[in-house]
Amino acid sequence: MKDLRAIVLVVLAVAWLAGCASMNSLHYNWAYTPLHDTDSGAFQKPTGEIEYRELDSIEDMAEAELDMYRKGYVMIGYSNMMSPQLEMVAPRGARALGEKYGASAVLNTFGNRHYLATLWARPKRFLFGAYFTDNLPEEARAALQEILHTEQAVIVQTVVEGSPAFVARIRPGDLLISLNGEPARDEATVNGLLKRHAGSEVSMVVWSMEDGPPRPVTVALNQKR
Repeated sequence: MKDLRAIVLVVLAVAWLAGCASMNSLHYNWAYTPLHDTDSGAFQKPTGEIEYRELDSIEDMAEAELDMYRKGYVMIGYSNMMSPQLEMVAPRGARALGEKYGASAVLNTFGNRHYLATLWARPKRFLFGAYFTDNLPEEARAALQEILHTEQAVIVQTVVEGSPAFVARIRPGDLLISLNGEPARDEATVNGLLKRHAGSEVSMVVWSMEDGPPRPVTVALNQKR
């Protein structure tokens, strides 16, 4: 009986290790969603050990991600799964993902069976250096309608330190109304206009709602990344 018990324990141990290996494979490959290719030449190569941060909650993760954008990082991919087993491999798996896909930094959280890892790298340059969205808060949309009689604008969420937008003193919360006379209809339109005028100076109409009327701003865009 002792020999049989020993055999069973060995079999169970082998199965557990195989399961861990399977989970690692699942984590490293199937679970990963790429957003940018670090082999494209647009990103700086990692120097030294990957910066790794483990956060306590999804809310802490969101705040850390905003900080990464401000520091000039771009999210190059993420792994997002619901699985209780991933708690065993989360830190090791997040680091492995970072090494595999050329990340300079990795953020990771595991809470309430919800695993999330985001991978980050620094681009060689930013075309504009501001992240924005056309999902406007209701108060911004109402102000646009009342003052400018339009709903077409995008709102700045984050500005990268040292970028063209930063140098032009564009700030989070600013509304971008137009670019070279063309309305900032939505996020896709503004991104297209920025790419079209890469490497040149552009004139924008920017509205910081608490600081007076819309103002003209000249921004010297970088070349495309």
